[in-house]
Amino acid sequence: MAQIALKRVVPFSGMDPRTLHAITLSISQARSLPDTLRAITDAMLSLPGVALARIWLEAPADQCESGCPVAAECSERSACLHLSASAGCSRVDPSVRWERLDGDFRRIPLGVRKVGRVAASRQAVLLSDLDGADWFARPDWAVDEGIAAFAGQPLIFRDTRLGVIALFSRAYLDEDSLVWFRTFADHAAVAIANARAHDEIEAHATTLSDRVAKRTAELSQKNAALEAALRELREAQEQLLLQEKMASLGNLVAGIAHEINTPLGALRANTETSQRALGKLQALVETLSEQAGDSDAGRRARRLADSMTSMSGISYQAASRINNILSSLRTFARLDRAQRDEVDLHEGIDSALTLLHHELKGRIEVRRELAELPKLSCHASQLNQVFMNLLVNAVDAIDGHGHVTVSTSQRDGCIVVAISDSGRGIAAEHLEKIFDPGFTTKGVKVGTGLGLSIAHRIVHEHGGRIEVDSTPGVGSSFRVILPTRDAA
Repeated sequence: MAQIALKRVVPFSGMDPRTLHAITLSISQARSLPDTLRAITDAMLSLPGVALARIWLEAPADQCESGCPVAAECSERSACLHLSASAGCSRVDPSVRWERLDGDFRRIPLGVRKVGRVAASRQAVLLSDLDGADWFARPDWAVDEGIAAFAGQPLIFRDTRLGVIALFSRAYLDEDSLVWFRTFADHAAVAIANARAHDEIEAHATTLSDRVAKRTAELSQKNAALEAALRELREAQEQLLLQEKMASLGNLVAGIAHEINTPLGALRANTETSQRALGKLQALVETLSEQAGDSDAGRRARRLADSMTSMSGISYQAASRINNILSSLRTFARLDRAQRDEVDLHEGIDSALTLLHHELKGRIEVRRELAELPKLSCHASQLNQVFMNLLVNAVDAIDGHGHVTVSTSQRDGCIVVAISDSGRGIAAEHLEKIFDPGFTTKGVKVGTGLGLSIAHRIVHEHGGRIEVDSTPGVGSSFRVILPTRDAA
């Protein structure tokens, strides 16, 4: 251990085992490297007589070409000592604190000056007594501040050089003080190594946490995209299935309509012929009765003729009713109009109401408030399905007797079809979900939850929208708003 001979040596009273234990314990409480370095220099500064405590840590050279004051003294310029912590107080001006890390001694080359030699040799240096000494870079400062000694210790951890710890003391230091300082430097090296490990772990943890958060966000986005794609796929599958069913139903309706229409035509024709024949027969009976006078036979003949005429009229009305239903089925399905066409929406609404007549009769009053509307370019069968779904929901919402109002109007270049009911209404918490596929309040095996979803999609594809207002216990109103221009 190299050192200069001492004169008038006075043991440094602050360096005893209990003090060492106390300050190393306080240092161990720090975790990060900056906090640990600050704790070490503050601990040294708290010792009696210490004027300035500093720590340089070995690191790659970084200021060789940017104004390093000792660059000319550095030969390798690969690594040097970086001033990393400083604590001290001037006795000339107590308000001056020596805490800056950017002064003339911020970088020191290995092997240069006393601090650099401590690092390069890995040997402690103890210098005392200013008489004739030239080992201070600023001797005037040393005199003014009453500096009596300098001690420098290498910071070694597991045979790895970390840097140098040094102190400038206003009290003289002896050999025992240097041993104490060596012990303290060993504790400081361990604390610095632990702090570096702590910071690396924190950095890795932060990086890992950021990567996990980023990956989680990416997975969440992908999951959301997959869920959206799956939902769209399900809706498309359900719609395709429904279209296939509707196509099959349409073909079935067409076949049934054709099969029924032929005998129905014959029935209507025969009924009309029978009515005309019965009219003539009734006239003949009246003539014969007048000629034969009032007799029982004449009265029975007139009653029989009246009964046959009445039954023939009922048969004709029934045949007409069947014909109207078949016409409504053909209009509703629009089998002959699979592409967009200019249609009267009122026809589709009337067809849907005709097909629902059995549900309405005797229980629900239908109120029509229809305005004159221009023909709309649309897929008629799809919009007819929308009107049917809304009307079915309106009927299902009414317990007992009530009314359904169907109104049409024009507003801001759009056709508005409103279907209102006096039913149960929709709870506020359900309003945002009614167009979601599968959502229903009708119970299991009663509703599929697809009617409003399909209606919403069809109207959207026509460039329109559906608005809804509902008050529980009062009723609901659905407004189908369709642009008159081709916006689909």
